[in-house]
Parts: sequence; structure tokens; C-alpha cells
Amino acid sequence: MDTITPFANNNDPEEPAMSIRFHQTESEIRLIYHPEMQDWLGERIGIAPDYDYDTSNTQQPANNPWPISLWGGVFEFSQSDLIDAEFEEQYIFLLGATKNEAPYYFVEGRKLRIPFDVYLSTDMRISTKHFGAGPARWKASVFGHIAKVLDPDEKNVIIGGPHEDAMPEEAFNELVNNLPTSYEFKRYADYRTAQLVGEYFDTSRDFEQDYSRYMTRKTARAGRAHSRGNPTNELIAAQQLELMQYGLSQLDYLLENTNPSAVPEREWRDSIYPILKIIFPQYVFAKADIQIPDRIDPSHSHRFIDFLLADARGNIDVLEIKKAFPKSSLIRKRTYRDNYIAAKELTGGVMQIEKYINNLLNWGIDGEKELYSRYKDELPENLDKLRFLNPRGLLIIGYCKGNDERSGFTEREAYDFDLIRRHYSRIVDIITYNDLRDRFQRIISSLEQDLGA
Repeated sequence: MDTITPFANNNDPEEPAMSIRFHQTESEIRLIYHPEMQDWLGERIGIAPDYDYDTSNTQQPANNPWPISLWGGVFEFSQSDLIDAEFEEQYIFLLGATKNEAPYYFVEGRKLRIPFDVYLSTDMRISTKHFGAGPARWKASVFGHIAKVLDPDEKNVIIGGPHEDAMPEEAFNELVNNLPTSYEFKRYADYRTAQLVGEYFDTSRDFEQDYSRYMTRKTARAGRAHSRGNPTNELIAAQQLELMQYGLSQLDYLLENTNPSAVPEREWRDSIYPILKIIFPQYVFAKADIQIPDRIDPSHSHRFIDFLLADARGNIDVLEIKKAFPKSSLIRKRTYRDNYIAAKELTGGVMQIEKYINNLLNWGIDGEKELYSRYKDELPENLDKLRFLNPRGLLIIGYCKGNDERSGFTEREAYDFDLIRRHYSRIVDIITYNDLRDRFQRIISSLEQDLGA
């Protein structure tokens, strides 16, 4: 017989619902069972009303009802485990006890129907969730699942407490909190039933969608709870939040100028540089005013790239930073055949980036080696080369406040501007300062939610 999980009640297929609870002392854990309907257990072990059951009597009835399975087969007790019995009231079993003053309750594996013994920290607040999950009549045994995945050579499982080989209590609680609940079992049963019955009959609603939504919400809640409950995650989130708030404040300082486009382009670039790696965390290296040879235009011997960026594998991209121009510098005021088209400042910025990329590709392997030699002392230690592998461009330009016709895009203008951006996306990502503000604000909102702020 498979004694792992889930466990059915092999002693009595018609066993009614039952109620169990635990009583902890410094030296013992006792399981207390309260019959909720007919006292099948009392009848099974030969207890009648007003009968004083002698737990010290080890002589068993002729029909030998022991061992007894409880709670859907998660627990199994022998006669010697029964401490006290009161017909139709309660039955008390010894689940675990301390040994040799160790800070653990020792629970014999046979009581959990598993092939190893369990040690539970005496500091734990023991509850039913630590042993089983699911409907009352079909329990998924927590330790049964653990037994199923453990190496057969393992002799003990230690939960919580100071032992060096123990599974931390927090990790154990994470396990039990993610096992299916009775509600989840019901949702899944409805879904599977509807899936099969729906082949032949119309169903009242989409049970598959109900189950999918429930599991999505559960996963999201578990992720947030894990983030909030883990000190390391909370520290990282707090640091990220501080960085994002700093980046947003730097950006707002520039944008709150009465006329952002009047701020010199150099000041925009110098102000954005300190927050570049916050805006684009995929890049591990950013360098301003990079001189490269111009092998395309004979009237120029070299050009200067605003920013050269390198990702963690050394792949090079280029970044051009423009002022926060108004929308008139992004799209033309007059339409062409009822279409808004790109303004000269926008097309000029894209053309600059295209030339930078073409010059890098023409420079080739010699250029890769030259740039690496030039900046190797500023690169991360384990980054041993730079590569012009299909370089991409990024263009930061434009700031349109609101959605009125004077300062912000109308719905039609926004649609055409997005078409323009997608047209150029093969070569360059066009990013407005509005996009940057939105990115900061959404990340800040998400981090605050994770931290419960």
C-alpha cells in the first residue's frame, strides 16, 4: 500500500468530518480529536457511553482495530499513543515529546505514515497546516510530500531551531502556505468536471477561467508576501526605491523649469548622466563624449558620440540626449495628406545616431580593440572585450505636458507619433522625457506596494 500522499481513510470509507487541534507543553505535543458526528472511533476501539477507558491496558480486542488513521490518513496512531478517551467528547493522542533536553519535539515517522522521524522546534506554534492541506476527506500530507522527494538515505527531518541541518521555520512555512487549500481543491474539481462534462453538455460558466484567475491571484499574493517577509528582499527593494526616487527628483528638477527647451543641451546631458544606470540598468558602462573616426563623410575626420553604452556582455549601443523640446519639435504642425510627420529635430537626432552606428561598424574589429584598450581600466573587471554586434541607438528627446493641443499631444497626434517611433525602432528607440517620468513613477509605485508603504 502506498503510504505517501494523499492519504485516504483506509479504516472507514464513511468516516465523518472530524475536528483536531494540538496542545503544546514544554515537553509534549498532544493531538486532540473531537468527534463531530457519530463517534466511530469510540465504537471502533470498544468504548461505550460512561465507560472508563483504561489507556494502560495494552490488551487489544479480538478484532484488533489498531492502528487508527485520523484526519484523512495524515496521522496514524497505535493503542499505546492514546493518552485519554471520552466517548463522544475527545480523544487525546501523544504526537511528539522532547528527548534528552533537546529543543525539539520528537515525532515518530509511523505516526505520520512516513519512513523517517521528524523533529519540530519547541519554539514553533504547531497548527494543522503544518501537517495537511486540502479537503477534510482527502488530505495532502505535508510530510508525506517531503518523504516522497527525499533521498531514501535520509533518516530524520528537522524543522526550525538551532540544529545546523534544520530546515528553517520560515522556509517550512513557505512550503505549507503554498500547498493547495480546500477552496483550491474545490476550484480545481469544478474545472476538471466542467472540462469533461462540457464535451457533452452546456456548463453554467467558464470554470477553467475561474480556476486560472484564482491561481494567478494566489501566485501574486505569494510573491508579495515573500518579498515583504524576507529581510533581504525588503532591503533591496528599499534601496531600489531610494534610487528611483532620486532619479525622478533629478528629472523633475530639469522639467520643472519654466521653459525646459531653453536649458542648454550640455546641461541636460550632464544632468541625465548620473542617473543613466538607473534608467537603463542593463548597461554596466556609460561614457560621454566618445571620439570615433568618421570614415563616411570626408569633410569630418572624427565624430563625438554623446554616450557610448556597454551591456554585461560588452555589446555596444549609442545614446543621444536632446533637450525637452515641445511637441512642435517632435512632429510638424502641418499635416502631410492628413498625417503628422516627424519634425526636423527628431529626424536630425535619428540621423545622427544612424551615422554613429555606421561609423562604428566601419571601424570594425580595430575599433573594438581600440575602445577596449582606451577604457579597459573603467570597465568591470570581468568584462574583457567590447563588441560592435548590431549596435542599437537610443534617443531621449521631447517633453509634452498634458493632453491639450497647445502643450501636449492630442489623441490623433499621439497615434501618429507612435507610428513614427515604430518606423524607426529597427535602428533607434525614441524615448521622451514623459516616458522616463512614467517609468520612474510606475517602478516607484510597484516598490512601495511591495514594501507595504
